[in-house]
Amino acid sequence: MKRILVAFLLAVAAGARADPALLRDINAGLRFPTGAPVPMGSHWYFSSCNDGIGCELWRTDGTGPGTSLVADLRPGPAGSDPTGLTAVGGVLYFAANDGTHGAELWKSDGTAQGTMIVRDIVPGSLGSSPESLVLAGGRLFFTATTPESGNELWMSDGSADGTVLVKDIHPGAFGSAVPYLVSQGSLVYFTAFDGVSGQEPWRSDGTAAGTFRLADLGPGDQSGSPWGYVAAGPYVFFTAAAGSSPGVYRTDGTIGGTLRLAPPGLPVASGGKVFFTSWSAASGEELWVSDGTPAGTRLVADIRPGPESALVNGITPLGTGVVFSANDGATGNEPWFSDGSAAGTTRLADIHGDDLVTVGPAQFTSLGAEALFIAQSAVHGPSLWATDGSQAGTRLVKDFVPGPEGALVEVVGKAGLFVYLRADDGVHGRELWRTDGTTDGTLPVTEHTAGSSAQGGDTAILGAYPAGARLLYATGATFTTFVTDGAPSSPTALAPPAPQPTRGSSCGAPSRTVGRLVFFVAYDPAHGCELWRTDGTPGGTFLVKDIHPGPGDSAPRRLAAANGWLYFVARDGTSMLESVWRTNGTEAGTALVESADPRGDFVVAGDAVVFLAASPPWAYVEPWITAIGSSVAVPLGSLKPGLALKSSDHLVATGGIAYFVADDSVHGIELWRSDGTGAGTRLVKDLAPGTLSSVIPELGVAAGKVFLNGPGGVLWASDGTDSGTGPLASSGGAPVPSPDGFAGAESQVFFVSGTQLWRSDGTPAGTRAIGPIGSGQRVLVTAGPWAYYKVDGPSGRDQLWRTDGSSAGTVLVKEFVDEMPNWSVGLTRFGRRLYFHAQDALGGTVTYRTEGTAASTVRLFGIPAPDPLASGSLSPAAVASGFFAFAIDPVAGLEPSFLASEPGLDADGDGIPDLREIDAGRDPERKDNDIFSLTQASAALFAMQQYRDFLAREGDTGGVDYWASMIGAGVRSRSQVIDFFFASPEFQGVIAPVARLYFAYFRRIPDYDGLQFWFGYSRAGHSLEAISDLFAGSPEFGMTYGGLDNAAFVSLVYQNILGRAPDVNGFAYWKGRLDSGAMTRGQLMAAFSESPEYRALTYSDVYVTMTYAAMLRRAPDPAGFAFWVGYLDAGNSGLALVDGFLGSAEYRARFLPD
Repeated sequence: MKRILVAFLLAVAAGARADPALLRDINAGLRFPTGAPVPMGSHWYFSSCNDGIGCELWRTDGTGPGTSLVADLRPGPAGSDPTGLTAVGGVLYFAANDGTHGAELWKSDGTAQGTMIVRDIVPGSLGSSPESLVLAGGRLFFTATTPESGNELWMSDGSADGTVLVKDIHPGAFGSAVPYLVSQGSLVYFTAFDGVSGQEPWRSDGTAAGTFRLADLGPGDQSGSPWGYVAAGPYVFFTAAAGSSPGVYRTDGTIGGTLRLAPPGLPVASGGKVFFTSWSAASGEELWVSDGTPAGTRLVADIRPGPESALVNGITPLGTGVVFSANDGATGNEPWFSDGSAAGTTRLADIHGDDLVTVGPAQFTSLGAEALFIAQSAVHGPSLWATDGSQAGTRLVKDFVPGPEGALVEVVGKAGLFVYLRADDGVHGRELWRTDGTTDGTLPVTEHTAGSSAQGGDTAILGAYPAGARLLYATGATFTTFVTDGAPSSPTALAPPAPQPTRGSSCGAPSRTVGRLVFFVAYDPAHGCELWRTDGTPGGTFLVKDIHPGPGDSAPRRLAAANGWLYFVARDGTSMLESVWRTNGTEAGTALVESADPRGDFVVAGDAVVFLAASPPWAYVEPWITAIGSSVAVPLGSLKPGLALKSSDHLVATGGIAYFVADDSVHGIELWRSDGTGAGTRLVKDLAPGTLSSVIPELGVAAGKVFLNGPGGVLWASDGTDSGTGPLASSGGAPVPSPDGFAGAESQVFFVSGTQLWRSDGTPAGTRAIGPIGSGQRVLVTAGPWAYYKVDGPSGRDQLWRTDGSSAGTVLVKEFVDEMPNWSVGLTRFGRRLYFHAQDALGGTVTYRTEGTAASTVRLFGIPAPDPLASGSLSPAAVASGFFAFAIDPVAGLEPSFLASEPGLDADGDGIPDLREIDAGRDPERKDNDIFSLTQASAALFAMQQYRDFLAREGDTGGVDYWASMIGAGVRSRSQVIDFFFASPEFQGVIAPVARLYFAYFRRIPDYDGLQFWFGYSRAGHSLEAISDLFAGSPEFGMTYGGLDNAAFVSLVYQNILGRAPDVNGFAYWKGRLDSGAMTRGQLMAAFSESPEYRALTYSDVYVTMTYAAMLRRAPDPAGFAFWVGYLDAGNSGLALVDGFLGSAEYRARFLPD
């Protein structure tokens, strides 16, 4: 019987996460380690999972009897999920969640009794989520997140008292968002954001004074965005991806010793130097080397002479040099070696013998004095090769399947004297092999690895990690972890195989959100793979329609949402061809739209859905259109007499207009547009006049415009008219060559040109490069105004970055250390929110959610390795109320699961929680909150918004109804209502005093994030005096004024508040109060800042600051602040300021679409 399993995630605190009950390991035995084993003493320690106890800390000496659980920190199937294992002396440190303290720092001596929490940094179940554990100078450094300080740098000596915040780099709840740490000697290096200078390089010796920014690579609030830190010789090298001078930098840990060496590249250390690829106009992208000095930083050799690039790839250390793949323009991609000199840079072999070959050697792996790699030629298919860095020492090791076709060969790990491979010899299927670099020493680990057969059965080597001279690996055939020392027939199972799960219901097809529903494709024996729906409850989860009656599969795919309807393609069994269908989630509302063979995706253009289809017998692909909800579709060409579109491609839509590339036999292949009418279906522009055809690789849309790679191979833009279609130059005036990978995000489009990520709003001024993205990379997905993209980080680690099109808004979201992100499936967008997945070594899936920052990126849950009988796709989808995915049950296999969202998530970033928008019947992904119209509903929305914006709370029903009635009756204008909120006792008594403290202490404009944090802190019950005490003890106060005694503090209060030195009696009185302990410094400053004199003095400053903060959700720019403060100080009313903001595009964009 079909099993529908539904689990709910109930948050017990802001940011708290719980494991859904459904998510259990399919394996009753030991699962493969979820991170690389770490040596300590005579054992190797790793995190692994076991049915019944979840993921916990294990250790092994390489034998079955010597493999045991260290401690079950979280009894039950959830597990404590240990991560970041780091050995310091005889103590193992790691992060774990015991279910009581949240994710915190733990330590172990290898015994259950010696395994304990180091410090409960954030008391309660929320946890501080320690990450990036590294050893430097005998001390443990890591990052942790607290409500008070956000994500910051911490240090521990193993004791609770010795586990401390090193420095609050960015004061307030936002934190400095440290993504990872790299150590050299007694220092750690990292990227941090201090709230003033953007993301920049920092270092720390474990003291506050010794923790400082090394350089401001992006002047002002722009970011240098450094990454790829690597130590070589006396220096640490890194790459700055943005800022005023992107490039390769080095540092010796001092400000003066931090300098730029070359254009951007990813450094790889070898022989005390770093090698990297970098670009110049004269030589293209080639191999460079640096010893850390300007004189020692140079182009190694122009391998492909002239401006064309050599496509250097796979740089791997060998001896004191590197091996890599490169193309010299004569022999194609081949293996090369370089010792860092031009004379010592040589092609090792012409393996393929074809100057056109583009797939060159790969998977370089160092082994002793040699490097192994995989290459193929016209004679040998994918084979194992070895080199010692010389031409004579470069040789074929083994051709697993003789002949040019070959079979799969992959490097899976290195341990001891061997490199391990997954290879297919053409007889036994894919098995585990090991090699010592010789032909005779290249052997299968077992004659037939568990799960393979002489008939060609495959074994999925799901992952491998070295543990000393042994290799731990897991097979997908038995879900069992083995250990081997590389000797034939040596593997030992560390636990017995487990019973296999059933097929499960996953059909591997993507799911789709439509309003409150998720549509997904699921299998049961009676109906096959058909369309299902769920609202997140068992009762609301059911089959929509058995389109292919009986056990046959209709196999729905290309699911697309369109204004409350779902469009998809499926087979009903009457033909081998697919057809177009639509549904509203009911069987009665599910109908065939068109039987023409659909091609490509659906696009929504106004009130219509447009798709490409081929109608037999002519089989021309042309655009078809159907009104949303209709069961009739017609080809666009039929709407205009005499128009016959011979073929079409590249379908996109913007502003209710569909754009496509078509051939009408008159103008050749050109850009067309249609609004769904005959008159509105026309050629946009004949880019290649006459019957000649234009070459248009793809189209992108944003801001009501279409973007394309147009004539001349440069960026073009079109507003849909002949005159409005033409080349679009960059902000510097130059054309943008070879734009590729267009991805629209609200009011701008992102694309790649060369190795740079670009953005454009359709104007030259708004068309500019953002920073490096890497060769062959594209934007992964857009979410709201943001684009997410992948960068190859240090040591080959994938990094997820997010950009809003500005330098300051380009940030590292997450670096994957022990996981491999799956970019091809599972990227799920909901408004600005992104869900994404990463695979552990066994093939299991970890699901993350992010709001676009490192601090907001949280691990939701982990799912064990997928059912081998299913596709492995988890088919995720998101709605306002939660997250849908297929999860594994140990008996039922892959089944649908639902996890409810925490309250307060805001997908469209308008300040109104998703669940409230859903309850009000609005779209939480789209800014559709009309607070401006004359209706009563709009007035109520406006009133509620003022409670949120000015009082930092939800409005009470009586208050909302009162203000809505005042607006509706015309008694008060919206500007007057805002003015009343500012003047209210609640605002003046709770909110405004926090803003005044900023002026009192620091004499500066408060930053927006800081204000929001302190408002929440105040709403949580903390007094103004308590907040003031924290200001007085803050790093900013110390850096601004130094160490003040009580006398100096009293003088500071008088100077900052009253603008004068204290009188003798006042000075003696207040100093005495401080000296005696009768009053704290915070109480003294709070008392002065709330004095009538200071309230009057700062009235204009607070009014302007809070109007910006409440209405525009940002700090005022200096010019705007000065203008409006002067305006108010001159005796003018604040209504002019409020009126101006109410009518501004910036304010309206918070609530309404662009």
